[in-house]
Amino acid sequence: MAMAQNNSKRKLPAIMEIFEDILDSVREPLVVLDSDLKVLQANRSFYKTFNAKPEETEGKVIYHLGDRQWDIPKLRELLEDILPQNTTFNDFEVEHNFETVGRKIMHLNARRIHGDSVRKQLILLAIEDVTEREYYKRHLEELVEKRTAELSEAREEAEKGKRIAEAALCEIRELKSRLEAERAYLQEEIKLEYNHENIIGQSDGLNYVLYKIEQIAGGNTTVLVQGESGTGKELVARAVHGLSPRRDRALVKVSCASLPSNLIESELFGHEKGAFTGANAKRLGRFEVADGATLFLDEIGELPLELQPKLLRVIQDGEFERLGSSQTIKADARIIAATNRNLEEEVRLGGFRKDL
Repeated sequence: MAMAQNNSKRKLPAIMEIFEDILDSVREPLVVLDSDLKVLQANRSFYKTFNAKPEETEGKVIYHLGDRQWDIPKLRELLEDILPQNTTFNDFEVEHNFETVGRKIMHLNARRIHGDSVRKQLILLAIEDVTEREYYKRHLEELVEKRTAELSEAREEAEKGKRIAEAALCEIRELKSRLEAERAYLQEEIKLEYNHENIIGQSDGLNYVLYKIEQIAGGNTTVLVQGESGTGKELVARAVHGLSPRRDRALVKVSCASLPSNLIESELFGHEKGAFTGANAKRLGRFEVADGATLFLDEIGELPLELQPKLLRVIQDGEFERLGSSQTIKADARIIAATNRNLEEEVRLGGFRKDL
């Protein structure tokens, strides 16, 4: 019996061995399907999220799982569209009621992968559960509506209630600004093609990186990711955020290299109306949007020298001011920074602060 099991193990496609190596490093539910859309294997997150068991899942057509609970039209469209093509990556948002786990809002995407030969075509199905995030957004919308209703009622009261109405109006404006800023950012992020399953490999170096990610993800310490361009620094940042207690909020990203130096300060800290030419309305900075979440500062080595003291102050005290305002704002944002530069060399050349 042991020999039979070992032979079966050796017959698994090479991609399955890689898949097994990274199972515990990926938070999103993952499923590997064969060309007949039968489940070869799923990760632990899939079974936990959807209250399923391997013996109820493996070897079955994906649509037949849970007494055909997975016969979802959008899932059929995704998988049947990917089968005749060589390389396809789609992303569908699906809202579906499961008998076992209730209502779920999911992002479904799939990618063709190869087994040990060209004939062995496999499909990697990734499922991002965004139910809690969507609930959070809708909760903010309901809160805005509630405050608006309270304001309408307060305006009908006597002059004595005027101060209450004005305070409620101020709260509504702040909530709307926060909701609009986070909604706009999330809409941009949804368009990106990423998932933690893109971290694929079994080398000692990669296993060490995944080990370090698991070590630091649960804390609030500032993280610096260094490496050459194209080595996956942003994937590491997203993996740290995805395994952290802040994972239910968005990972807010700022590229310090893609913005002109005169706009980076406004992008990070926001500005008041009239703070500079073209500032026609108040704008929340990324630190405010990332309050309670994670801020990813990509290419931190490109940050202008004159802005580095302000960033240092936020890291040390969690405080900053919008452009054109003297009011101090507090923000609880965990910072993950990345660079392809040698920061020690930049410090020696005077382009980067040693204390930062």
